[in-house]
Amino acid sequence: IPPLLMTVDVPENTRPHRPHQLLRAATIMLAGLLLLLLWLLAWLALPPLLKSLVETQASQALGRPVTLERVSIRPWAMDLAIERLRIGAAPGAPSAEPLLEVARLRVDLDAASLWQLAPVVSALEIEAPALRLTRTAEGRYDIDDLIARLAAPSPAPQPEHGPARFALHNLRLSGGSVHFDDRPTGRIHQLGELTLTLPFLSTLPSQVEIEVAPRLAFVLDGARFVSQEQSRPFA
Repeated sequence: IPPLLMTVDVPENTRPHRPHQLLRAATIMLAGLLLLLLWLLAWLALPPLLKSLVETQASQALGRPVTLERVSIRPWAMDLAIERLRIGAAPGAPSAEPLLEVARLRVDLDAASLWQLAPVVSALEIEAPALRLTRTAEGRYDIDDLIARLAAPSPAPQPEHGPARFALHNLRLSGGSVHFDDRPTGRIHQLGELTLTLPFLSTLPSQVEIEVAPRLAFVLDGARFVSQEQSRPFA
């Protein structure tokens, strides 16, 4: 007796659709690969482009050479770091020492910037900024050229919109110094061991009432100064 063969009808809507599943998996893999390529592009291509752009634009704006030794970006962490930022001396200055030198500058942007529609920085670190100033004569300084450029009126005045919207968390400046050469009096003033920490600073409407306790410390001509007080800067 031949065996009985049983057949079961499977509705069309319950049968597996292998081609559609494979297409969906391939689309997800392609999207992930594209995202990875964009990250790699931001990691490898953006630093030299940003370095060249900052050096060119800042040098033109200040009329002094601005150089960066290295720029690094971690796009997955929204982190930017600049090493050896230098603003050179004025053209024709007797000394070639830079006006300003910063060993390292790091900015960590927070994802809250997307829904706040304003820059929200979760950390800003400034390491070993060194500023050199000279009073060349009575009422004359070696930064007069910069003051004149920054004080020049803009060609098209912008309407007033109130203070810029931003939020800054965890500002830390360490190892700062200022060298002030007062030539008319023949005296040199030294400010060193400059440290500034600021936990929070914001102009966002919901955060201006928050009190913060910044800490400032430095040594000026051998005298140490430390200050720490609570305040609401934009209240």
